[in-house]
Amino acid sequence: MENRIDVADGVIEDAPRVNLSRRAIISGLAAGTVVPFIQACTVNPVTGANQLILPGFDNATLAAMSTSAWSEMKQQTPQSSDRRLVNRVNDIWE
Repeated sequence: MENRIDVADGVIEDAPRVNLSRRAIISGLAAGTVVPFIQACTVNPVTGANQLILPGFDNATLAAMSTSAWSEMKQQTPQSSDRRLVNRVNDIWE
């Protein structure tokens, strides 16, 4: 069974042409992908502040990702053995 829509002659030819640049097409697509994220905003029951809930990420997943990122950052960042520098950073921190 073939689904076919019959259109009066000349309708397609007389339709206005819309010229979109690549930038306009990409902007439109990007706007369409932002809408689900905007709808994912909710109010944090503890703080009362608005927060963005990313689909597919629960607290356990985010905690595991942050722990992994912290471990990786510590491995990549050298620690200073200069006591004066360490003391200065600690003084500023406090």
